[in-house]
Amino acid sequence: MLDLQKAFDLVWHRGLLYKMEQLGLRGNILQFTADFLSNRSIQVRIGTALSNSYQLQNGTPQGSVISPFLFIIMINDVDEATNGVKLSLYAGDSATWKTGSNLKEIIKEVQRYLDRLAMFFEQWGFKLSSGKTVAIVFTRNKNCRADDINLTICGKIIKVEKTVIFDRELTWRRT
Repeated sequence: MLDLQKAFDLVWHRGLLYKMEQLGLRGNILQFTADFLSNRSIQVRIGTALSNSYQLQNGTPQGSVISPFLFIIMINDVDEATNGVKLSLYAGDSATWKTGSNLKEIIKEVQRYLDRLAMFFEQWGFKLSSGKTVAIVFTRNKNCRADDINLTICGKIIKVEKTVIFDRELTWRRT
């Protein structure tokens, strides 16, 4: 399970407009989006004290109906999974997985894809949260332990949250 830190807040404006052009979006829609994202600033008030105003170079407005659509454009060209590895994306949360009988081969292929995903997200200004990214193993192998799983993201070890052992009766009990 992968988590993008502040996914909507980190949408890179210039990168988004570039990707829109690559999709063939031009004219009014491109200009509307550029205007929609430009000249946005933030300022903080604590009691009567007011901070300086800062121009935003990244991010889409919270609560805007168009923000999820703009985010989807940013991740639409994410590297395709290969060698049986699958990817499911939902906003800033996603999952990648592979099924098979050879755990070492599964780990190797998933790690290759995690490395490619990390490069993609870094290239487009997103940050994967190593603290919120976790692994879950579903297996029938009673001897499988969390220590058998060694995956990393951005150079940090991914915590193995659980190892779920399927028994013949599918009771979901840990053995």
